[in-house]
Amino acid sequence: MRELSLFIQKANHQKIYLLSTKLKIKEYGEARQGMATGDNEKFLRYWHEVRFSEISFNNKTHQKFKQNNGRYAPFIKSNGYRRWFGNCYDIIKFDDKNYNLLSKSGNCLPSRQYYFLDCVNWNSIGTDKLGARIADFGGVFSNSAHAFFPNKDELLYCCGFLNSKVLESYVKILSPTINYNSGILREVPLLIDNNRITIENIVKCNVNIERYDWDQSEISWNFKKSPLI
Repeated sequence: MRELSLFIQKANHQKIYLLSTKLKIKEYGEARQGMATGDNEKFLRYWHEVRFSEISFNNKTHQKFKQNNGRYAPFIKSNGYRRWFGNCYDIIKFDDKNYNLLSKSGNCLPSRQYYFLDCVNWNSIGTDKLGARIADFGGVFSNSAHAFFPNKDELLYCCGFLNSKVLESYVKILSPTINYNSGILREVPLLIDNNRITIENIVKCNVNIERYDWDQSEISWNFKKSPLI
């Protein structure tokens, strides 16, 4: 019982410290919840269910998407645990007609100013670990895949931090459940390390490995041929 009491005291002390520190991840970008369509059967498809030419990738703004006359945009959903890159095979009807319908459906396109921007996304509900992934293909994100939009040049560093054991420890204190919503992640402490270049190079390598691995699968929209051929 004495050991349990000491553990609880230590945990409470850590929680007070973490919640009081000013160096939090929200100082380095915005953590946001995405859209709920209100009718997934109507608005969502897998990329292989439509003509590939109707999907517009790599747009960084909604205006650019419209200029490219795309009907479908990549849609970032939770789709299970995976780190660094992948789990991206959904698309959403996002032309003017469907954009107007979505603005009056579901949760009415929240955080729309962040659509199409590069981000780090993760499952809002998952296992005991948070799987953070880079999304740099001009996508729209769902309410089941919360996203963090870092300040310029900090995308890789923040992705590495969100996949670190340090982050796991913080989350267990701030939210001892398996709920990783953006509100909780905003309060996680983060200090940009002086050795950031080394860290970013490691993260970039991990992302490239996972991107290559993902694209070997037929469910990737960048799949070319089986590695066995």
